[in-house]
Amino acid sequence: MAQEATVPNASLLNPKEAVIRPLNPLDPVRCTIMDSPDRSNRACSLDSLIGINSYSASIVKATRIGLSVRGRGSAAVVSAGNRVLALASAQPRSGPGSWDITHLYVSPAGEEHVAVLLSAITQAAIEQRCQRIFLRLRQDDPLVDIARQGGFFPRVPETLFIGRPSSASGRSGSPNRNEPLSEEYPVDGHDLFRLFNAATPSEIRQAIGMTMDQWTSSRERLNRRSGAYVMRRQDSAVGSVRTSRKFSKGWLEASAHPNNRQCMPTIVKFGLEKLESCKAVYCMMPDYQVDLRCILVDSGFEQASEYITLVNSMTVKAIDDIRLRSAVPIT
Repeated sequence: MAQEATVPNASLLNPKEAVIRPLNPLDPVRCTIMDSPDRSNRACSLDSLIGINSYSASIVKATRIGLSVRGRGSAAVVSAGNRVLALASAQPRSGPGSWDITHLYVSPAGEEHVAVLLSAITQAAIEQRCQRIFLRLRQDDPLVDIARQGGFFPRVPETLFIGRPSSASGRSGSPNRNEPLSEEYPVDGHDLFRLFNAATPSEIRQAIGMTMDQWTSSRERLNRRSGAYVMRRQDSAVGSVRTSRKFSKGWLEASAHPNNRQCMPTIVKFGLEKLESCKAVYCMMPDYQVDLRCILVDSGFEQASEYITLVNSMTVKAIDDIRLRSAVPIT
């Protein structure tokens, strides 16, 4: 069932009687008929970037998130009468400790209410023991500054590259077959976490997760048509690649240990070979991955747009303390 958005003093947002409430099954109808809110999903999750979803289908999906059982996400809207001014939904990434805001629709009249809307989603996440929420926006989106008021702060600048796997694989050179990549298994988790720590700046690690559980939970979710592979040297992970596909579009993520940067061309080529049937491949590259940028450009990829991932980090300890105190009788 839908999670109530319990934001103190936020039910009445302004004198125009705009209120915040959980999303309900009638909201998709209101949004479609009244063309409200704006039809552009401002939240740039992986699924929204490579998916092929109509506006109506996307709104319905957001509704399903809002109506899901406890622990699987939340959705809320800002409305004035029968008009929806803004709508947001979030669901877990790869684990319950990290959520991703997957839908954020905002009408021009609703932008001023986005901070409170995000606070409502945050409150629902805290109640479900979530520790951090991610929101990816275009770098030039005015909501970047507005989201700060809701507790979200810019952490990871990113650039989206788009290319064709056929032309790229021909330029990267032949992979070294003496160092093949093997399929990723749960037993590889500790090695991959060490690789993440070595290849990622400390300020980014703090935003994504400092422990293995936090990092595992914060990894961006891939769909069923995905694969994950590891390159090893002397029983240590020195590189990794994840691929995903949806319809004719593919998604690529790649990383290499700083002491093994020369492995990156092989890793990228391996991933592109897995996506060779796709018409286009997308790669969201964090700005600190300079080596990957050079390889993508050399492989014929082109820069499409720039993004910023904002993070709201919370703690569940305060909730446990409140519950503990409430369980102690007052004498």
